[in-house]
Amino acid sequence: MLIEILRDVGLPAIVAFIMFALGLGLRLSEFAAAFRRPKALIAGLVAQMLLLPAAAYGVVTLFGLTGEMALGVMILSVCPGGVTTNMFARLAGGRVALSVAMTGIVTLASAVTMPAWIALWFEVFLGDAAPAVSLTGLALSVFALTALPVGLGMALGHLRPAFALRVEPGAMRLASGLFWLLILAAAAAAWETIARSIATLGPALAVLVVVLSAAGYGTARALGLDRADQITLTIETGIQNGTIGLTLVTLIYAITDATVPDAAVPIGLYSILMYGLMIPMTIWLRRRAAAPA
Repeated sequence: MLIEILRDVGLPAIVAFIMFALGLGLRLSEFAAAFRRPKALIAGLVAQMLLLPAAAYGVVTLFGLTGEMALGVMILSVCPGGVTTNMFARLAGGRVALSVAMTGIVTLASAVTMPAWIALWFEVFLGDAAPAVSLTGLALSVFALTALPVGLGMALGHLRPAFALRVEPGAMRLASGLFWLLILAAAAAAWETIARSIATLGPALAVLVVVLSAAGYGTARALGLDRADQITLTIETGIQNGTIGLTLVTLIYAITDATVPDAAVPIGLYSILMYGLMIPMTIWLRRRAAAPA
């Protein structure tokens, strides 16, 4: 009974609050600033929505991942970025307005893009063994977890800017704490599976972070974007919001005991491993931003 309550209410509520806190920090002025640089914005969106799944599929194939492990990696690749990308973009010397706009647009679009991708990956990697998934139900779940709370946060920020500015820091700290609670709880529940598969899964996820970051960086360089945009695209494509993927996998599999589906394992492990890789990458990007052109 407790597990069912946590699955059906606790996890979605945590993710919805995290996305609401993200929405509080999204300002229309930052969207306007990003739209004044359409080349960078379009390049970033294409990299996130198309190059990321392609790169992830390449990593899955290279490391021979199959079944639910492969499925988890692919679901992760189509999750939108989170507020973490905005923080890392700021620390690395990127263009924060572009980062914020990309995060917001991809999150709002995920209500359409994620269900389509997930339905495809279930068919590709699980075939007849895939659980029954309603595309409409999945779309509504993604909308309720992402677009709706982000939209409510943005609306509050627009209608009550002073209030939103006052509560946003506390909301973000609480969201960060809830994020780690969710990830660590999933890691603890699936520890035996993680320990059994980490020799293959760990290197695959490390390569995934590097490949995804390189996809953003390479796209920006190929289009001749400036350093700030290069840094921003590197961060935005390298970091995915694992909490959304973790929650969707949990809801889809309708867990009735303490077992975490194998598809959730790569997502939880990535969410921890990503910080260990992105921190040194951020330091390198910051030094590059400060270097003479």
